[in-house]
Amino acid sequence: MDLGVRGRTAVVAASTGGLGRAVAEALAAEGAAVVVAGRRGDLAEKIAAGLPEAVGVQADLLAPDGPRELIEAAREAYGDPDILVLNGPGPKPGRAVDLDGAGSDLGSAVDSLLLAQQRLVAQVLPGMRQRGWGRILAIGS
Repeated sequence: MDLGVRGRTAVVAASTGGLGRAVAEALAAEGAAVVVAGRRGDLAEKIAAGLPEAVGVQADLLAPDGPRELIEAAREAYGDPDILVLNGPGPKPGRAVDLDGAGSDLGSAVDSLLLAQQRLVAQVLPGMRQRGWGRILAIGS
């Protein structure tokens, strides 16, 4: 399948395992330069080494500067990202009635799934608009 991403740069958040890794591998197979990102930089680098054109970046997206640092690393390697894949861990399994929001797993999920992803989008969206091309894909489990 030709996704039309050959020669584009893709940043895939939380791509050292699961859905994120599968998306990074698929984009690389389609000819995109991929930035593999995860808290374990050594694992991100190892995965990137097995892809046609990729770099591995250690990134803690929950740290205040984590999203900015990830996008800066992507720009250093390949220029402005054309594709951003938002990915991250969901809340721990449980019943909705048991979540209180204050200091709970729900609060952590909001930080990882909403705040960190908003910060990533804020880093790449202006450049995508300026270039007139960009894709942002949000996945979750």
